[in-house]
Amino acid sequence: MKFWWKSNDVMGIFPQGKGSQVEFPIELEEGTLADKVKFDGGGWAFKGGYTYAAYYPYNLLSNRGNKIPFSYAEQRRNIVGNDFDLNGNVLFVAGPTTVANGAINFVLYNVEALLRVDLYGLPTDKTYKSLSLYAEDEVIPQEKLYNIFSLNTVQEGSSTIVTIDDEVVTSKNYLKMDLQNAAPVNNMIRVWMAFPAIGTKYGSFKAVVEDSDGNLYKGDVLANNTELSFNFDIKRHGKYAAKIKNFTLTE
Repeated sequence: MKFWWKSNDVMGIFPQGKGSQVEFPIELEEGTLADKVKFDGGGWAFKGGYTYAAYYPYNLLSNRGNKIPFSYAEQRRNIVGNDFDLNGNVLFVAGPTTVANGAINFVLYNVEALLRVDLYGLPTDKTYKSLSLYAEDEVIPQEKLYNIFSLNTVQEGSSTIVTIDDEVVTSKNYLKMDLQNAAPVNNMIRVWMAFPAIGTKYGSFKAVVEDSDGNLYKGDVLANNTELSFNFDIKRHGKYAAKIKNFTLTE
């Protein structure tokens, strides 16, 4: 996967233990994208010997020491051309980074997992409002607090292992995405969801899709390339693919 910045994306930057955050808008020509951005601090400068961390998207209410609140409860399916706009769905963090030669280089990681879900076989004469994945217990974090200075990465072969200290604020037995009245294309609707890791297996899930008329359809959550139930063993910084089939109209 490749992530792109666009104009008016806003990053938050913290000095460790020495003050509150500063917001930095990404300035690009309107309509352009970039995987790397360079900017100065305007009237705000980094100080030599200090350690900083950065995150995206910026949260005005995140001045809780080094902790950033992030909610997974209001995810939305947004598409720009052939790409998915995950702004607001996914938290990116650059861990402790020091100034070198008056500049600083932040490398941001998505600290949770991304789950691609393909919905097959829904009626094609309708549009769809929401997708909900239900667990057996209230184990899915809806909001977490992240200590962004605790982020650490370890390279294991070609994989990057990401760890970060967090605190679950609220949790429920489902994760929901607003489908924005999506319509099937070639008998399929595709979504990307941010999925919080919990340090253990989630177990099995059930899927419910609501159409724009309020009808509910229950489906089987399967592994992408098989007809077996999807194994929700979610790890940080991971990418997973599932499909939902065999929809039946339900009460």
